[in-house]
Amino acid sequence: MRKEVVAWEPTLAPTDLRFRVVSLGSSSVVVGGVTLPDGSWLHFQTLKPVANLDFSPSRILIASMLAIAAMLLGGLLIRRTLQPMRLLADAADRFGSPNQTQVQEAGPGEVRRVIGAFNRMQARIHRLIVDRTQALAAVGHDLRTPLARLRLRADRVVEPDLRDTIHADVAEMEAMVSSLLAFLGGEQDAEKPMLIDLAVLCATIADNAWDVGRDARYVGPDHLNVLIRPSAMRRAIGNLVENGLHHGNAVVITLSGRAEHIAIWVDDDGPGIPPESLEAVLEPFVRLDTARRRDTVGFGLGLSIVVKAIENEGGTLRLSNRREGGLRAEIILPTRQT
Repeated sequence: MRKEVVAWEPTLAPTDLRFRVVSLGSSSVVVGGVTLPDGSWLHFQTLKPVANLDFSPSRILIASMLAIAAMLLGGLLIRRTLQPMRLLADAADRFGSPNQTQVQEAGPGEVRRVIGAFNRMQARIHRLIVDRTQALAAVGHDLRTPLARLRLRADRVVEPDLRDTIHADVAEMEAMVSSLLAFLGGEQDAEKPMLIDLAVLCATIADNAWDVGRDARYVGPDHLNVLIRPSAMRRAIGNLVENGLHHGNAVVITLSGRAEHIAIWVDDDGPGIPPESLEAVLEPFVRLDTARRRDTVGFGLGLSIVVKAIENEGGTLRLSNRREGGLRAEIILPTRQT
């Protein structure tokens, strides 16, 4: 029977189409099943006993058309049910990123309840993060005033060595506060992407370091327009350059624009980082004083600020040790020019 049905309706050939005759007392009926696109089964049964069935080609064609219509209808219903779940999965993947949005509550009642619970959870977590961030940022801002007073009072110290020591301690505390505020500010960064010349930005960072006597060079195209957040990207690349110059003597910024992505390499000639710590150093409040110089100030937030700025652009940051010595920070950004 399957061969006859497939002959009349070839589109059913790839499906798992099955028939079986079931005895019902003095008569028998035909029952069957066919697989739907999502892998589920659609079962059917003849209304008339086998003895009264008409297996003429026209009847088989009509039955096949009805089966196809049932398959299409079932597929549409399944798709309508799964579409809200796909939107929910996409929102879950974006959770924690700057472009997270509320999911429209659609679909069956159970699906709508799940989506609603997810939206409420997302809103509560976002509110909690905002409140904690604002509280810590307020504390950081308030610390600037006593630090400024302490710096002024240090100027009155007569002994030069003691005065210099106090100034150094104040500068270290100010660096800690600045890094903390920059890290917390990344959570609520309202800067909008705009079209800028990334090549000019990288060259300017290198030139600024060179102007103050640091060995920094830029290698790459003269112009490369990209849609990014300029201040955040300038701060990210600048932090990498400053980090390289602090632990080494020279830094090279290399820019490469390709059709699929944009790559920025910041190479230094410092001691590098132990391979087992290359990922850990990107986490907040992690400092590897055993690998790099011990005169580093701050909370260990410099690379975390860089990671956050790059992730906001949809990019990634990867650290690796160069064969010739030193550390390479590789930034990969999506190509966005409009």
